[in-house]
Amino acid sequence: MLFTQLVLSLSAIGVARGRPSAKRTSYAIKERHIVPRSWTKLGPASKRDTLQLAIGLKQQNEGLIEQHLMEVSDPGHERYGQHLSHDEVKAIVAPSNETLEAVQSWLSDHGITDWIHNDAKDMIHCSLSIEKAESLLDTEYHAFKHEDGTEINRAPEWSLPEYLHDHIDIVQPTTSFFHPQKEVMEDGQPWESMSYWQSQNKPGMFGEFATEKCKNSPGNPNTGGGYQVPQTDAQQDASREPGGDAVDDHNDMGIPLLPGHQAVGGDISQVCETEFVTPQCIRTFYGTINYKPQVPDRNGMATTNYLKETAHRGDIELFMKAFRPDAVPVANAFEYEVIADGANLQGAYAQETIATEANKEANMDATQAISVIYPSKFKVWSTGGSPPIQFAQSTPKNTNEPYMTWLDHALGQKELPNVISTSYGDDEQTVPYSYAKRACSGLAQLGVRGITVIFSSGDHGVGKEGACFSNDGKKTPKFLPEFPASCPWVTAVGATAGFQPETATVGFASGGGFSNYFSMPAYQNATVLRYIQGLGGAHQGLYNPNGRAYPDVSAQGNHDVIVWNGRTSTMGGTSASAPTFAAVITLVNDALIAAGKPALGFLNPWIYSTAYRALNDIVQGSSFGCGTKGFPAVQGWDAVSGWGTPNFSRLVQEAMSSAPRPQR
Repeated sequence: MLFTQLVLSLSAIGVARGRPSAKRTSYAIKERHIVPRSWTKLGPASKRDTLQLAIGLKQQNEGLIEQHLMEVSDPGHERYGQHLSHDEVKAIVAPSNETLEAVQSWLSDHGITDWIHNDAKDMIHCSLSIEKAESLLDTEYHAFKHEDGTEINRAPEWSLPEYLHDHIDIVQPTTSFFHPQKEVMEDGQPWESMSYWQSQNKPGMFGEFATEKCKNSPGNPNTGGGYQVPQTDAQQDASREPGGDAVDDHNDMGIPLLPGHQAVGGDISQVCETEFVTPQCIRTFYGTINYKPQVPDRNGMATTNYLKETAHRGDIELFMKAFRPDAVPVANAFEYEVIADGANLQGAYAQETIATEANKEANMDATQAISVIYPSKFKVWSTGGSPPIQFAQSTPKNTNEPYMTWLDHALGQKELPNVISTSYGDDEQTVPYSYAKRACSGLAQLGVRGITVIFSSGDHGVGKEGACFSNDGKKTPKFLPEFPASCPWVTAVGATAGFQPETATVGFASGGGFSNYFSMPAYQNATVLRYIQGLGGAHQGLYNPNGRAYPDVSAQGNHDVIVWNGRTSTMGGTSASAPTFAAVITLVNDALIAAGKPALGFLNPWIYSTAYRALNDIVQGSSFGCGTKGFPAVQGWDAVSGWGTPNFSRLVQEAMSSAPRPQR
């Protein structure tokens, strides 16, 4: 009822505004954005090049999605866990008929009739020549080259008829120079055969031995193949005092509640090595190794890939044979969806793939996830550079916005995995505010549907050395926050290293900081303000103390094992951390769903209010960068590790105690 009343009341306001009294044709600048320093202008774009233009129409009921999101994600709210459906979200954001008619008429006036709209009708896609796009937007396109060699066509300034300014939010590709960067780091270890690494490390770090060892380790209360979820709320409540504190050292799932980093599955010294971090170590260290998913067919997670990355089934199979033998079949069975001509190059590696070192990111994401969540469902999206449908014309340059292409596609799906992990990002200032706002709103739409959206926080601390300047032409020294990690409606994951103790990474700087685009959300106000006060004025003027702070949490991201092109080595980065944390949450969701409760959805209000108690606090290290030590790790939340790393048993306990009671 509350949902219906809010939609009807706000929709009525939109209708009352009425149509413009007369159509005006005078153009005015809608947006301009300074070219980031990593891009160089080459010259005018060829008029014959084609663009896959995406026109984002003004959505109705601005702010309502975010209001719903906070209510259904807050354990203290009566609507907690009452996620919206795909159709309910679409009804909120769909543009008004007035907006649809105005934009379609404008396109028709320019002779553009070959276009499509997305599922919610808030995005129109059309294929245009550069010449036609320049006329439509009263602009000039130029070719730009990134320092990594990528070439694109962009227009740093564009215009619209004045009467359309209130009907169109964004048009891309124009001002956005968002260039998703892989968040994976080489760490100097050799690429060798698996047998070589087996000869160099403890047997317990590999598949069968570690699994059997941990099943039979002393003190493990469940040796029968997995913990059982509670069947009734009475069972859950019986082990808790009225105040909510556990009264013994086990939760109602039978999972031991061990302090700090004591391994659930046994002695970590037998399965963990700081220079060669395997799934056995991760699963033991974070306490998932003896959890057997109860509803694998009803729960799962996905990863997203760009930049011609392929999750290579052959490499994944080799990985699973060594580290998770029971999961070998999934290597050739997981769902792989290609969007806009994305990469899916299986079989023998091509020379180009080897030369560009493609697939390291995708393989890392997939193996980190599968090795933890199996046999829960796993999916990969691979998004490329083509438009949503194949038009007659082709484009010779990578002119699209692949991230928005994926987001637009995902929002149109009625069924999605419960957790989605992405290990790509770029400096926030590479995109105009309109782009960031629109993308962030789309991520909120996923969250309100009960989808947990995870992003890596970046691998350059507070900013890359030598690049820490404003993008407004003044070159003002400043820290560089990462997007989309800076969006307040996602959970950003930093990277940690080591085990006794676990600290922030040292070989590279885990990303952390404060957004210059998005205000600090209410769920983190008190926590983050205390942290800022504790800084004592350090770095004043280099960051926005009123901005959304990140990361929210962290996980291991240093010397993680990877198989690539049939060889084995280790790599680091928040690319390992994000899918690892996402995988742990996937197992928490499994326990919830098996108990008749909804999946967690957007995590942050839950984490900042209660679930932080289920995370291992990281108190050593910093998010160094920009020629500074960056932000320090401290007790509690910090802009290096967030609240810390996952303790599975405690997370399940917090989730069970917070979740709505199942309907009877």
